[in-house]
Order: sequence, then C-alpha cells, then structure tokens
Amino acid sequence: AGQLQNLIQPLVPEPFPLNGLEALVSYLPAESYTRVGGDWYHAQTLTDGRVLLAIGDVVGHGLEAASGMAHLRFGLVAWLSIGIADPATLVGHLNQLCGQLAITGTALVAAYEPATRSLLWARAGHPPPLLARGGAVEELDSPPGLLLGAVGQSSYPVVAQRLEVDDVLLLYTD
Repeated sequence: AGQLQNLIQPLVPEPFPLNGLEALVSYLPAESYTRVGGDWYHAQTLTDGRVLLAIGDVVGHGLEAASGMAHLRFGLVAWLSIGIADPATLVGHLNQLCGQLAITGTALVAAYEPATRSLLWARAGHPPPLLARGGAVEELDSPPGLLLGAVGQSSYPVVAQRLEVDDVLLLYTD
C-alpha cells in the first residue's frame, strides 16, 4: 500500500523550489493501516513561468478513494501537459471527471504569477487556503464552488489574492 501511495502521489521530504515560491508537503492519512487515501496535491512550474498549485480530497478512505485520487491527479497532469492551466477550467474538468467516475470530492486549483505575486484560484467544496502574514493567520475569501461530482455542469469562479514576500500560504484537506 505504501508503494502504491508513493507511485500515485510521491511525497517530497524536503522543501522544493517553484518559480518564486518554496513548497513543502506533509501527509498524514486517516487510515494508518492502509497508508493510502483520497487526498492529493500537485505543484508545478508551468512553461510560461506561472506556478500551478492544486489540492483535493476524494470522499472516502482506503484503496477505493486512492483510485479516485489517482484519476483526478493524473487527469490534472494530462490537462496541464496540453496547455490547460486556467483554475476555473481545470476545476470544471475535474468535476466532469468525477461525474464520469461516479465519485465525489473537493479540489482547489491556483495559478501563481511570480512577476505580480498574484494568486488566482478556484475551488469545488474545498476549504479555503490559510494565509499567514505579519504574525496573523486568516482564511482567504472563498469563491463559491460546488463539490466535485455533485452536478454535471457547474461554474467555478476565480478570485485573486496578492501575496507578499514572506507570506505563508497553507493549502490543506480535512
């Protein structure tokens, strides 16, 4: 099970650089006996210099949830490989895929523009990021967004957040 988890969702043990950002990943599955679940993430610098950040959670636990997670994560990677990088479009595609797979889940997809420090993000039922700045922590204002797989066609509005030097942004699942 641990090998399967690492193949589907490799965990990087140290902070890793992205264009204008530093990322760190931690994973603690709800079911310790299988060590796999429906939580997933993706972080990548795109060819245009933007950074794509995504996180999600397929409803359920164990190998069934891990299978759904693999479909969503690899679907996202495939769409990125053909140049689809708009957060609203990606969340919409994830929603359609969940409908086809008859699963539900949450997701948050963000695109960070290093030159302007602008973070554009959309979500589908996922908790909003937490922003730590100047010793205070607050949730970002959330755009609406229905749970993945709840409705066949749904829109996912994008909101913008400017990040400052030394900000810490936390994307998380439940």
